[in-house]
Amino acid sequence: MPERIKGKGILGNSLIAKLITDKYVYHTPIYRQAKQLIELNVNVAVSTMTDSLAYTCEAMFPLYVKAKEIIFKQNYLQADETPHKALDQDVKGKVHLGYMWVNQSPQNGLVYFDYRKDRGREGPLECLKDYKGYLQTDGYQVYDSYSLNQEIILAGCLAHARRNFFDALDNNRNRAAFVLTEIGKLYKIEAILIETQADTQQRYETRQQQSKPILDSLKEWLDEEALKVLPKSAIGEAMSYTKTRWDKL
Repeated sequence: MPERIKGKGILGNSLIAKLITDKYVYHTPIYRQAKQLIELNVNVAVSTMTDSLAYTCEAMFPLYVKAKEIIFKQNYLQADETPHKALDQDVKGKVHLGYMWVNQSPQNGLVYFDYRKDRGREGPLECLKDYKGYLQTDGYQVYDSYSLNQEIILAGCLAHARRNFFDALDNNRNRAAFVLTEIGKLYKIEAILIETQADTQQRYETRQQQSKPILDSLKEWLDEEALKVLPKSAIGEAMSYTKTRWDKL
């Protein structure tokens, strides 16, 4: 017999891989997968399938630990959180709205998922307590807590700032379109750097020579134009979001 994850396990490795993929990637519950197998004349008890998932997750846990170690040794991470409904272990049949806190390392493509039952700051602070480097996030206030850690340098996300101006096009097309055009110039510079596979020094020099003047000019424009629009309007809020986070951007 070929080696299996568990010596006396009934299910083969390829079937377990399919169960895991269907459950966690395509969100197909185990009981539905059991019904699908019955339609193929394969009768596997739900308990057998869940047991197989349990011991497979246990076997894979060292990979999870190693991935976390590698990711948090990088000096640049991107963080975000997303709501995630989950079955409540305390109340049968009930679900609660938890959050999956995601930390991605663009330098090696690895992603670390940390599930928490709430959106408070305790979870991410604990997760990143030993991290040193740049942390890129959106404007969610919890991330400002990282500023208490002198080893972490907060960086903003230009895509989030851009999104607000895109949403403000119907409110003030001329001003919103101007900002989108300027940001588009920055994106174009980055696209060329990627296409030409520029090294770190070349990227730095290009950004200083080409990107920085665009940003300096845009900041000056924002300071002037923000005085001419209603603060609570879509364009006013887009400007405020960007100006407030300018240093991080």
